[in-house]
Amino acid sequence: TGSPAEYWVLVVATALLVLAIWLAGGGGAVQKVSQQLGLKDGVLAVYNQNAATNHAYAEIKGVKASDRTNASGRYFILGNESSEFIVTDGEGIYKTNEQIIVSKLTTNVGEAAVTEVRTISFNDEDAASPLIQLRAA
Repeated sequence: TGSPAEYWVLVVATALLVLAIWLAGGGGAVQKVSQQLGLKDGVLAVYNQNAATNHAYAEIKGVKASDRTNASGRYFILGNESSEFIVTDGEGIYKTNEQIIVSKLTTNVGEAAVTEVRTISFNDEDAASPLIQLRAA
């Protein structure tokens, strides 16, 4: 059996190893801190790193710009424009700091996703028909 000092060295080394693995899995200390604080650079970095392969969600604390009602909740991120996000709650589409005034925003990576880009031309025809076909696909 070892001395109490050796025991504490082992405990501290194990704790540092667990901390290092946790930080490496989340993109590093700076990214973890910025994500927890809701800093735009960290939030955008998480989104940009994962949006091509996974669904991304925004946890928003804020209010609607139109009437200042509570808009806090989980939103699916459709995309970003500059440093703002285009999000949906399934009922509407909103742009952060335009339709939703954000006091805090963090991102969560969801399930794996495949993104497919399609071009739709309307050329003086009924708009509903191509949109119905897109929805069916």
